[in-house]
Amino acid sequence: MSEVPEGTDVSETRKGMEMLGFTAEGDEGLFTQSLNVGRVLAAKDGEGGSLYKQVIVEIGRRATKSTSIMATLIGRAMARPGYKAVVTAQSGVIASSIILEHGEMLENNGYAGYKRKTSDDVEGDGTMRLLRNGGREKIEFSNKSVIWCVPPTAAAVRSKAADDVWIDEGGEHEGEKGQSFLDGVRPLMDTRGELAQLILSGTPGIARVGMFWDALEDARKGTDPDDGIVDYSLSDEEYGELDPRPWDDLSEEQQEIERAVWRRIHPGPSSYKPDGSTLTSVRTLERRRAKMPFHQFVREYLCYWPADAMTSAIDMGAWAACERPAVSLPDKWAWAYDVAPDGSAAAVCAAWRDDDGNAWLEVLDYRPGTDWLPKFVQAHRGTQRFGIAYDAINANLDPAAVMEAFKPRVKTNGLHMSKGVVPAQARFVRELNAGRIRHSGQPTLTTALEGARWRESEGGRLFGRKASANDVAPAVAASLALHVYDTDVAKRSTGGGFTGMFD
Repeated sequence: MSEVPEGTDVSETRKGMEMLGFTAEGDEGLFTQSLNVGRVLAAKDGEGGSLYKQVIVEIGRRATKSTSIMATLIGRAMARPGYKAVVTAQSGVIASSIILEHGEMLENNGYAGYKRKTSDDVEGDGTMRLLRNGGREKIEFSNKSVIWCVPPTAAAVRSKAADDVWIDEGGEHEGEKGQSFLDGVRPLMDTRGELAQLILSGTPGIARVGMFWDALEDARKGTDPDDGIVDYSLSDEEYGELDPRPWDDLSEEQQEIERAVWRRIHPGPSSYKPDGSTLTSVRTLERRRAKMPFHQFVREYLCYWPADAMTSAIDMGAWAACERPAVSLPDKWAWAYDVAPDGSAAAVCAAWRDDDGNAWLEVLDYRPGTDWLPKFVQAHRGTQRFGIAYDAINANLDPAAVMEAFKPRVKTNGLHMSKGVVPAQARFVRELNAGRIRHSGQPTLTTALEGARWRESEGGRLFGRKASANDVAPAVAASLALHVYDTDVAKRSTGGGFTGMFD
């Protein structure tokens, strides 16, 4: 969160939340996230103007993100006669629904009755009235303030003026259209003084591009003093703590790790109402995690932006810190292979854990082509009785078929993407970030990791074979070997192995 001056007045946010019917067991009677939103929006510079002319708010679903912003606009409308605010979202329908939802909350709490035209109009204390007008909804206040909605087009706001402009669901405003709209709304505030603000809010879009992503990244860097930010989001490092497999497939230990991440990122479980209940319970998040695709859950509730070809998969500083002198293979270890998509090269890697629980990785061989691969594995089947793992797709299938046809047969272990490959790569990054990986600095594996980039899949994220700068086959094979060791081999009785470096 951006810094704010001590003693910043959040009375406008508090007033709006009270009018909307929200009270909390927290400072200023506000949920922590609402207080943070209110403080950044209310922060003043030395001359009494808004300290932050543009404010970015990113908070997960069902955590009062939109309500906290709307509450602030309502509080300002009450405190500043003639105040004007524009609300928009990814569509005119959504923008209308925002006005309707909060306007009806005001009506239900008795704040209505201004300019009643018929006996059917909602009765209230005369504070405001909600005008329902098929896409042109607005809330008019008796002090001449008004909050109205517009569709997300530059033409819809041309020749208008507003003290504040709020663009919700910013992650849905993509490409040139989103930037064009943003450029169109900025002039609305040119003549409204130094209190005017542009507010961008939302959850992540489908890729790390677009109006909201650009604004979010600029605010995170903190290079523009006019930018303020309230950001409850999952970092790439924290993502590595999560396991993308179905919720019910996770161990109790891993589930508790994930609950701890949720509590850090999503404010709902720590937002207490006066009756002692939470705004969004951990149990609710569990149900959502169990029913939703993993990538959608982390995007919607933990504000994780899907990785793309520009996102480095590996923290190479952490990788360098894990380098140790080479050691011999132990009695029990797992192995895996991977083939480049075009069949140009293949890698065989081993993995095991030492007595301290650290995961060791070793490239056993990496060569051009694939003809050598089945013979290499066959040659060592007598010293490694555990089947060799592989990602059961495309170029990996033919070597597996050759090995299975050998007499005697060479055992293979094809892994499914969502229940094998995705969690394997998640485990690899998680162990690396925790400092529990060990390696001897083999150039083959280091080069593969240096160029590795993420790609998104329905089950989570994977090393992008086409997106990566270098062949990632050694990295994929290493991650699969570690996954199989932890989930299978480590639980079995001691098996034979062979020693020697192959890089």
